[in-house]
Amino acid sequence: MDGPRVSLLFDVIDLRQEIHAFRELARTFLAPGSDAVLRQAEQDLVGITRGVGGPFAWQLHPHNPMLTKLSYGSYMPGDEGSLCVHAKVTFIWHLEPVRPRGDSRPARQVRLSGLASTVVRIIEGDPGGDELVELAVWRMEVADDAAPGAYFHVQVLGRDQDEMFPKALDIPRLPGVLASPLSCMEFAISELFQDDWARHAVRETGPGRRWRSVQAFRHDKQLRWHAEQVAASSGSPWVAWKRAIPPEHLFLTR
Repeated sequence: MDGPRVSLLFDVIDLRQEIHAFRELARTFLAPGSDAVLRQAEQDLVGITRGVGGPFAWQLHPHNPMLTKLSYGSYMPGDEGSLCVHAKVTFIWHLEPVRPRGDSRPARQVRLSGLASTVVRIIEGDPGGDELVELAVWRMEVADDAAPGAYFHVQVLGRDQDEMFPKALDIPRLPGVLASPLSCMEFAISELFQDDWARHAVRETGPGRRWRSVQAFRHDKQLRWHAEQVAASSGSPWVAWKRAIPPEHLFLTR
């Protein structure tokens, strides 16, 4: 997914706050080692802010992903699921540091420009075990100029040997509302731990308040933008939604 259509600005302080809050909020739902993976992701982001030019790849590699702990059927209410599964989350975003010409200080903003994909894999078996079976994969993405789907969308991926959702069939591109790799991680946790995450994430705690401040702002801005596209549409509202490109400052808070 490379192309000029992706251009969204993010305040670095918001991205870092998002990582800090998620690490604390989700700690008991993550497999050992995932906290270190997230800390490294923040360090990599800081490194990008010191770079010149770009874009630079901000990513969690498939060999060093964020892993949840094992869900013992908790993907169903009342822990009634029949499978024991965990999630493996990786992402890659192409970011450019944004600063005034001649300013050599670390950038306070970054521009998402190019590849923007978060991959969630649902795997049967313990995260630390050997006998693992991949059951499901989906990508949560921001579109580029070549993508025919909505700007924010989700794609379901089949495995090579599957007859359902083969890779050659690049649909459906389901409209999505999640704007960052960390928000995609929360989505994966909330799916695997239906009851526990709902109880945990609504508690009034420091990490919870910090997480909400970032996520509520972005959800509000994104949903209002979608509503504006529908209200201003002529003809099919879905076509208007699908073709709309948000202003690059949509998620800036400062």
